Amino acid sequence: MNAQITGFANSLKELTAKFESIVESLETESREPKREYLTFAETCKYLGVTRASLYNMTSRKQIPHYKPNGKSLFFKESDLVAWIESKRVKTADEIESEAVNLIVH
Repeated sequence: MNAQITGFANSLKELTAKFESIVESLETESREPKREYLTFAETCKYLGVTRASLYNMTSRKQIPHYKPNGKSLFFKESDLVAWIESKRVKTADEIESEAVNLIVH
């Protein structure tokens, strides 16, 4: 019985140490300044698109991006949010309401 209690106590100490390590890691990450620009790979992950899709969008100038050295692509997070929000699709109710307003006025 004492061996079980000792084993449990050791396991609990290990879990506590791991938990404290994770908390410390998260606190350190939150203290790091947030970068304003994302790399190409980070943007793919952020948008959930493939590299080919993102490259296609940039070459067609469909998505805002920066090319400071003429080669590497960067994306400003606030530009991406604005771009996403500008692509909102209206609901059928919203379209119907607008149609009614156009007919009435």
